[in-house]
Amino acid sequence: MTPKKVTPQQKILRERARRLARRPEGEAAEEDLLQIVGFTLAGESYGVESHLVSEVFGLQEVAHVPCTPDFVLGIINIRGRIVSVVDLRVVFGMEARPLSGAARAIVLASRDMEFALAAESVRGIRGLPAAALQPPLPTLTGAKRDYTRGVTGEGLILIDVGKMLSDPGLLVDETVA
Repeated sequence: MTPKKVTPQQKILRERARRLARRPEGEAAEEDLLQIVGFTLAGESYGVESHLVSEVFGLQEVAHVPCTPDFVLGIINIRGRIVSVVDLRVVFGMEARPLSGAARAIVLASRDMEFALAAESVRGIRGLPAAALQPPLPTLTGAKRDYTRGVTGEGLILIDVGKMLSDPGLLVDETVA
């Protein structure tokens, strides 16, 4: 077999195709993007990876459960499933004020555990380049340090949901005599 002769026009077209196919500088590949559900708490921006979020909805009738830790805001009924609601403001040692009508429940789920985070508002889903994530600040302490995966330049704090879902310290499994 003899090699096919390439015309000058074909060379030009191939070079153009190569240039157009290259990813522009500063643009992350799709696999390098983290899909984040952004929300606010106490005026700060937080985010959780969307693949661990099963649903988001308005946080209304939360039933208080006696004899539970302070960080358990209560329980909610989601189409027949009882899900506990965690108040990250208490977990992180922030001032816990009453939630407004714009409050949302972000339901997180893994194979072993499911619970909802109370959020003052949800900002939506966005792509976050993994390279934009910086290590947690060394000044963070306690649970905020333990559950922070990283921080962006805009001040968004990415929560390590996997760590939260596997933390036995968030599991309430006690009976009252």
